[in-house]
Amino acid sequence: MQNGSERLCMTPASLEQFVEAVKKTVLANNKRVPPPGKGALYIRPLLLGSGAILGVAPAPEYTFLIYVSPVGDYHKVSSGLNMKVDHNYHLAHSGGAGGVKSCTNCSPIVKSLVEARSSGFSDVLFLVAVTGRNIEEASTFNIFIKRDVTVDEILEAEEVLCTGTALVV
Repeated sequence: MQNGSERLCMTPASLEQFVEAVKKTVLANNKRVPPPGKGALYIRPLLLGSGAILGVAPAPEYTFLIYVSPVGDYHKVSSGLNMKVDHNYHLAHSGGAGGVKSCTNCSPIVKSLVEARSSGFSDVLFLVAVTGRNIEEASTFNIFIKRDVTVDEILEAEEVLCTGTALVV
């Protein structure tokens, strides 16, 4: 959130404020935490420009909040994810805001995800816009890669680590 706030010209909560807010929110909602194996408590921090301004400029004030919701397991698969490689749409571009967690992160995946799931896939793997062959990211979770990796390399890999806000590890 701190990196994204800087990129979006917003004043972030301090690390201490952030951690304290998460703790208080989870404790206040502990009755909503699903039992083990039945899901998870989804935690979403938000920082909103809330000051009175119209126009293209940083907001004069911000609202920091955290909401939570119980969720089921997004990916109930025992033999691995069945991913579709999307060659038509890209999520991030060099110099863009793809590395920033913002309101624009989730909406661009919806069309690809709906199309993939209607064809029997569990998720979508997006490629780097410039190369069209290296892995960029997955649609509903993070995929950990320490260097440029092509689709062919992923297909031959013995193991790939995926985690994130929408993937129950």
